[in-house]
Amino acid sequence: MLALYAEHKLDEPGAEALSSSIQALAEFWGGKTCDTIKGTTCRAYVRHMGLEREREVVDVLGRRYRVRSSNSPPSCRRYLGILQAALNFAVREGAIVSAPLVTLPPAAPPRDRWLTREEVARLLRYSPPHLRRFILVALATGRRMRAILALRWTPVIAAGGHADTAAGTFHFLPRGEVETRKRRGSCRMTRTIRAHLRRWEREGGSHVVMWRGRPCGTIKAAFERVCIDAGLPDVSPHTLKHTAVTWAFQAGMTIEDAADFFATTAATLERVYRQHSPRYQDRAVAALDAKRGG
Repeated sequence: MLALYAEHKLDEPGAEALSSSIQALAEFWGGKTCDTIKGTTCRAYVRHMGLEREREVVDVLGRRYRVRSSNSPPSCRRYLGILQAALNFAVREGAIVSAPLVTLPPAAPPRDRWLTREEVARLLRYSPPHLRRFILVALATGRRMRAILALRWTPVIAAGGHADTAAGTFHFLPRGEVETRKRRGSCRMTRTIRAHLRRWEREGGSHVVMWRGRPCGTIKAAFERVCIDAGLPDVSPHTLKHTAVTWAFQAGMTIEDAADFFATTAATLERVYRQHSPRYQDRAVAALDAKRGG
């Protein structure tokens, strides 16, 4: 069932990440049949993936940090979600009659880690040029790592988005592709990031973010080293998205505008970021003040 699902998704966006997830599933489930999927085996899979394993970064700027490994509850939950999707697809294809229910571990609470401007300055100070580009674009757009690394200067069909400095717009959805659940969309450039982009474009290259003349497949390892050097070992590339959206709400951006600009659902913005708005619960507080005043 996993192989059938992987073959179906082979030519779709995110196929590389899906392949890695299916490998993580196949290590445990590969020798089993579908009727073994139940609550007990799903919980055994979570234990197998090392739910409680942690690695420690100690004495960074006089502080001790504990950072979860990649086999954290969100990772296991995502992998098991893919297992359920593969089973549901197999039912639609007629490979099996019915799909067993996959038991997921509890969802993690929303992450609330975002960077202050002083922390961003420290991160940029320790970053090589290609990481500085990535960080600045991430903070200006609130997009995910893969979408940013795929940005080119000119549009190429089904080969990543592009930065149109003439029009002042980021187009993260490649030409010829349809939106997935992880929406990419388009957004306008701020004056500051547009000035940076025009300078970078004059320097040449095919992509906005490049390392030694080549596009970057990932920046995770380099980013992790820089974060430790900067004394920010609890920060990941995704923290930059949280930072961008948090700063926008702190500046007074509405949920409607944020949903459009960051290509994120209003429900997610309500749940994770709305409390950062200076107008958060204003009407409730005003009503209580008026009642007390009366």
